[in-house]
Amino acid sequence: MSGILSGIKWPVCLILILAVGSMISVCSRFSAKKVESVDPKHVSKNEENKSIVRYFLNEVVGQGNQDAVKVILAPDCRYFDAGRVKTTNVPEFIDYLKKARMPFESIKIEIDNIVAEGNRVAVRYSYHSVLAGELIVVPAMADFLIEDGKIVEMWRYIPARK
Repeated sequence: MSGILSGIKWPVCLILILAVGSMISVCSRFSAKKVESVDPKHVSKNEENKSIVRYFLNEVVGQGNQDAVKVILAPDCRYFDAGRVKTTNVPEFIDYLKKARMPFESIKIEIDNIVAEGNRVAVRYSYHSVLAGELIVVPAMADFLIEDGKIVEMWRYIPARK
């Protein structure tokens, strides 16, 4: 024998080969069961909901696109920030968006992680904002409830900063 197993006696090699083969067999059976249990309808709905949240963060939060707000939010969408109700409808959210964006020269959103399950989407992201010529990076987390392709509820949390 040559290669990796050349210095190992043949009974030990056989045991290693059998052990690795068993692990591969177990892993392939496990992954096959996982694949069979996935419902394609949920996968596409989850991806659709993640796309809605990405669009919201990039177009609405990042660019301040007020027309996108009217398209993507349900008329009575509720927005919670740090557990408190901030807005309860689209006009209130647009006013809030204008005021929140006012001090910043630019805002870019970078999504670190996004997960969807049913009509819920959770996202970990960061704001890369320019304020008075200085770049400020602020991490945030948010949870979205989506119904009929519209955001009906948003919960945002920004950890305390020093």
